[in-house]
This record gives sequence, C-alpha cells and structure tokens, in this order.
Amino acid sequence: MGIPILNIKGAAIGTVCAFVVACILDYYAVKKYIGTEFDLKLTVGRPFLASIIMGLASGVTYKLLFILLGSNSIATLFAVVVGVFVYFIMVFVTNSITREELMTLPMGAKMATLSDKLNLTKKKR
Repeated sequence: MGIPILNIKGAAIGTVCAFVVACILDYYAVKKYIGTEFDLKLTVGRPFLASIIMGLASGVTYKLLFILLGSNSIATLFAVVVGVFVYFIMVFVTNSITREELMTLPMGAKMATLSDKLNLTKKKR
C-alpha cells in the first residue's frame, strides 16, 4: 500500500524526513546532555544556502546540456562537476568554514594555502 502519486520518490522523501527528524533529535540531545550551543545560522543556514545555489547551478547545467547534447550521461556528469565546484566556492563565499576548520580536512593544508592566496577564508569567526 502506498501513495500512487509519489511512487519511488516517496522513498527519497521518507529518507530525507527521517534524517531531518534524527538531526533535530540529535541537536536537542547534545544541547540537553552536553550543554553545547550551536549557532544555527552558521551550522545550518549558510551550508543550506550554499546547497540551494549548488542545486540550482547543477539543475540549470543539466537541463542546458541535455537540450544541447541530448545525452543524459554527459549532462549528468557535467552537472555533478559543476555542483561540486559551485558548492566549494559557495562554502567560502558564505564564510561557512574557517581556515582552522579547513586544516582538519584531508589535504587541508594545501586547500588552506590556496585559500590564503585567494583570500577566501577568515582566520576565526
């Protein structure tokens, strides 16, 4: 039994809803038991904005390339590459990451050096 209008998309919607509920419950548990406060604008808002812009860029790239080339595979490949690039840039544009946080990532030292040269990251919030 299911909702015919959703079909397989219902599985994706259900998965996202489950993760949102888990995230909210985790937030309240950490706040209650550890007492840590989070800046929701910084931890959720800015990355969400970067994700929205990435999604729009990927969607437009896919649609344009699919119309021009008629190839789903090539359009998808380029849309994913554009999405990765746009998200990477948007993380810096929205100041979602500091230099110190960047240093904790794999190859973080190289990325931090590049971000310093391009003046992309702030030292601290």
